[in-house]
Amino acid sequence: MKTLSLGVSFLMAFSMVGSIAHRRPAKVVEVGFDYLEACETGVGECHPIVINRQNGETVKLVMPNAPLAAVSVWDEENFRKLSKRLGTYKPIIKLPENGMSADRRAPVLDLSALRDGTYHVWMTSCAIGGVVELHLRTQ
Repeated sequence: MKTLSLGVSFLMAFSMVGSIAHRRPAKVVEVGFDYLEACETGVGECHPIVINRQNGETVKLVMPNAPLAAVSVWDEENFRKLSKRLGTYKPIIKLPENGMSADRRAPVLDLSALRDGTYHVWMTSCAIGGVVELHLRTQ
């Protein structure tokens, strides 16, 4: 019986190691302060961000760490309505404000569940704000 329980324990441990080894690391894309400032002011380069991903890959977008930052993601339809102030519109992702404390963290958006397409990431804060156009593509 002792041999059987050791064998089962070994198989369970081995299967856990195997599942961890097969996980792909997340793709992390960082939006820099200068880039977002260019998107806000129109001075400098603010080209759309293109993210090519594999099927099932985890994709994170990290925005600049700024006081009182609020970040939302808009699909094309809702962003168009928002821009023209037509009808009802709402973001598909909205992060809570990150506060003023010194230990605040940069806003991180998980884009993994979004379908391929064009999105607009809108950030407002005390220090910086702007809209970034984002294209998600699965290869």
